[in-house]
Amino acid sequence: MKLTIFLFLVMVQVMLSDNLHAEDKYDFLRKGEAPNVDSVLVPEYAEQVPHSGLAAIAKLYEGVGFPEEKIEERTRFLKAFFLTYSNQYARASINALKSKNVSSTFLADVDDMRKWYVDLMGQPSEKIKEVAEREGDRLLSVMMSKKGTRKEKHLQIIKDAIAEFGDVTEDWKKEAYFKIIFRYAQQGQHKAILEMAKTYSPNGTLPANPSKHYFWLRHAAWIGADVEGDLKEIKSSLDKKTISKMDQLFFTNKYPDAMEKPKGHWKVIGGPNRRWVPPYLWEDKVATTTDKD
Repeated sequence: MKLTIFLFLVMVQVMLSDNLHAEDKYDFLRKGEAPNVDSVLVPEYAEQVPHSGLAAIAKLYEGVGFPEEKIEERTRFLKAFFLTYSNQYARASINALKSKNVSSTFLADVDDMRKWYVDLMGQPSEKIKEVAEREGDRLLSVMMSKKGTRKEKHLQIIKDAIAEFGDVTEDWKKEAYFKIIFRYAQQGQHKAILEMAKTYSPNGTLPANPSKHYFWLRHAAWIGADVEGDLKEIKSSLDKKTISKMDQLFFTNKYPDAMEKPKGHWKVIGGPNRRWVPPYLWEDKVATTTDKD
């Protein structure tokens, strides 16, 4: 009798163990450790670098290659990933995985989706909303529509700044202008990034600065602008040390000052060099007027 009870308890324990393992596996998937779009719904400030879902996708490329039955889910996840997080967080996550020598095929697939994203965001707001309306996935549709609305709002702020400050010849106007442009360029707004790149060229608003010109051209290239020729030309005029410094700033999501501080004090409260800190870095104490070029 005792032996029967013992065997019964052993069988129950084995069954429970199997069920728990099965539940653990399901929980692993549900929490976004595989390409599950639910894992991009966590606020950016609560995320770690690299993103857990992105890292899990990289693992699925190990061995025989990425499973075909997960391709559609992977595409949905990557679209949601780029639509959800800041450019800085996306780059930080990708760079962190690059440093771990993940699959080159994985990196190429992620970059293809990045190109999809920058192509989408390079279109006028109304076009973005049209794409959102045609999107069959409801969550992605909402995300795209919000991106279009946000871009429209930010673009209007930039246009108003250009209209208000005109040719920005006066010092106080320059400070006010670049306080706006610098902020939105850091947030990845196309027009602001292109304005920052243009301003350091020989015919720009501020004194020509090849290193800053190169830095912002790198950002312009990341958002899909056709600047490869300009990048190659400006790179040939810079020494390796300067290029390395600008590349490191780009790699770590830091920025050179928009303007050199004048003698005395800024005419605009806060000055034009204030850093925009992405949510995933909110807990860090990031200087707002350092990292000078």
